[in-house]
Amino acid sequence: IILSVGRLIPTKNFDRLIHLFSCLRNTEDWKLCIVGGDAKKKNISQQLAQQVAALELEDRVMLEGMQADVRSYYCRSKIFAFMTTSEGFPNVLGEAMAAGCACIAYDCMAGPSDLIDDGINGFLIPVGFENEYKDKLELLMFNADLRKRFGQAAREKMQQFEPSRITDRFFKFITEKL
Repeated sequence: IILSVGRLIPTKNFDRLIHLFSCLRNTEDWKLCIVGGDAKKKNISQQLAQQVAALELEDRVMLEGMQADVRSYYCRSKIFAFMTTSEGFPNVLGEAMAAGCACIAYDCMAGPSDLIDDGINGFLIPVGFENEYKDKLELLMFNADLRKRFGQAAREKMQQFEPSRITDRFFKFITEKL
């Protein structure tokens, strides 16, 4: 399973991800799962469902809507695909990495590069370079060793964000300023 999670808003580019998934070769054994609900009074979920139907991908693209237990999706997925072009600190990317997913993301202005070390624990793709994104996604899909290596390195990277480490650093920062 390739997973993507987020509010259904235009900058998340779920429509582009679905299109890209439809162009991948030899992917009959793979599914794309999108978790997230409509936001900002937009009806993007309906647009995505229409796109999936038009591409005849109903059996391979799952639009799961908003879910209370997203962790179970991370645990069932092999790859986390993040095509957002505008981000702050991407919690979903951190969650996917902590779950050991091999991740691929656009290197938008802020966020993904704070978590992904390109080629070490995931892939960072320049924004808009869809062909490169597609090529790296296919590489992850057909290279189980690379997925495993990225997943392990991602888990290790996320350890620096564990509450005990963050609170110690935060406390030191505050007390050094006094």
